[in-house]
Amino acid sequence: MKIHDPMLQRVAVGVALALLVLACLNILRPFFGPLLWAVILTVTAWPVFVWMKERLPGRPILSSVFTSIVIAIFCLIPITYGVADAACLLVDLCRQRLGAVSGGKRAANRGKEWVKQARKLDVASYQDRQLLGVNSGIY
Repeated sequence: MKIHDPMLQRVAVGVALALLVLACLNILRPFFGPLLWAVILTVTAWPVFVWMKERLPGRPILSSVFTSIVIAIFCLIPITYGVADAACLLVDLCRQRLGAVSGGKRAANRGKEWVKQARKLDVASYQDRQLLGVNSGIY
């Protein structure tokens, strides 16, 4: 059975086209973030490339290589600083923990006191649960 209504055909084609576009956008969704970063880096690096190209006339490949190196350095400096800062914090944390372990009797006594307090809290919490009538497998 053929339908010769041009309005219905236009609507059907429009709906099919919209579904096709939505399916394509759904497939491309994971690539939007990297594409956005590529556009941002391109727009920000363009003036640097033009400046390098003026300094190195007739050598566009060399100017693009230098531009890439400059942009990579400016992107890697904050990352390097962050990693170095995290490493320093980790070293300080390790020194504190090792100092607590090798601190002799004082550190051992602090550990024993902490265990005693934890046991008291556990007993009190068990008694509170019994008073409330909570007898589930979670506790």
